[in-house]
Amino acid sequence: SHEYQLSELKRAVQHCDEAIHMGSYSDTISGTTFNRPKLLELYSFCQNNQGLISYILVQRWDRFGRDLEETTKWIRLFKEVGVEVNCPNNQFDYTDPTHILMKAIHLGLAETESRKISERTINGINTGLREGYYTATAPFGYARELKISKHDNKKQIMIPDDNSRFVLEAFTRVANGEHRTSVYKDMKKRYGIKLAKSSFFRMLTNIVYMGQVFCKEFNGQTAIIVDGKHEAIIDELLFTKVQ
Repeated sequence: SHEYQLSELKRAVQHCDEAIHMGSYSDTISGTTFNRPKLLELYSFCQNNQGLISYILVQRWDRFGRDLEETTKWIRLFKEVGVEVNCPNNQFDYTDPTHILMKAIHLGLAETESRKISERTINGINTGLREGYYTATAPFGYARELKISKHDNKKQIMIPDDNSRFVLEAFTRVANGEHRTSVYKDMKKRYGIKLAKSSFFRMLTNIVYMGQVFCKEFNGQTAIIVDGKHEAIIDELLFTKVQ
């Protein structure tokens, strides 16, 4: 947690009489990007107050950045305004030429782990899709519900919500010959449905509503359509008529 990281950093400097704690900056955004509001704010402060700040301490190197090239660049940017970035637990001695190797190891490990996590996440999403679990944000007409199996495995499944009746009405009216734009305008006026027109049109072509899930081609696996684990709002005949 941010609280733990902050307490660790304060503990690292509390016995240093010459250290003056000027402030703490933290972002909840992933270290895979450096477009982080608090980091940019910190850099701007150091840039505009050169000579005031000597060190920036990070609790772990992967908390500072998970991109070897970008992290190295930002260490250099801070150095150019007179600030040394370092980590009390894995400190770099910038006066020792071997720090270049140590920096490459620590920062490279951070990026490697980040990429492995990303790969596992992508693989997990693909597996979930092919098992019938719709993994994207629940579309209009559905909500998420946590399902726990008898083996205590947890899965987020979709269930029809209060908006599902609007989905059924829209499909039914278009299937009966009404123009989709007319249906959208009428339902927007009467029910105040919170859908942009483009989203409404996409809804009418989304196979999720008839209980199916589309799986893209992935790592040699062919693109397929599978039966979803969620409950359908409309049947296949109604969906086909709308198309």
